[in-house]
Amino acid sequence: MRNKISQQLYRLMASHAVSESQLAKLTGINQAIINRILHNKTKNPRIDTVMSLAEYFRISLDQLTGMTDTEHETNAILMVKVPMIEWHQILTRQNNSNPQYIYADVDKKGDYFATELNNQSMLPYIQAGSQIIVDPSQPYTDGDFVVAHTGGSHDVVARQYVNEGGGRLVPTNSVYQSFEMNHDVTIIGTIIRISSALI
Repeated sequence: MRNKISQQLYRLMASHAVSESQLAKLTGINQAIINRILHNKTKNPRIDTVMSLAEYFRISLDQLTGMTDTEHETNAILMVKVPMIEWHQILTRQNNSNPQYIYADVDKKGDYFATELNNQSMLPYIQAGSQIIVDPSQPYTDGDFVVAHTGGSHDVVARQYVNEGGGRLVPTNSVYQSFEMNHDVTIIGTIIRISSALI
């Protein structure tokens, strides 16, 4: 059974879609220490470790240790194992022979997939290398970020859907190309989560 710190840390990492290695880089805490806390092998972590975690997640020490409730209630959250695929595999959505997964808090089970944005077309909102989770079943509306196939054999892009005329896919970085919605353009899915690239 997990202790309260382990439970809270697991929930927080899942709700922020951050992996052990990412959290280690972002907080400066050794990944092995994070792993030991998550797996209840370190029941009383050092205060500087706990403070760094609380600071990163912007909660109090009492919230992290389970002494008071966090604003991250998990009763309505379903943790889903989401396959991480390479950008060039989006059209077929086939994992490689050694698939990787992330855990994400989502409202329901679905056909989600995660990938890393491969360019700077969505700056300043999404950096190149940022992890995104895409939901192919989520209806897109005006202003949503989407992943789309633009007609070429491997032309997959991230863009913002703008509902003007027949609809357009526009980059938030004006250096990149916009696309008119037509029979050659297919929305693959709506981007539902973004985790910034590590710098």
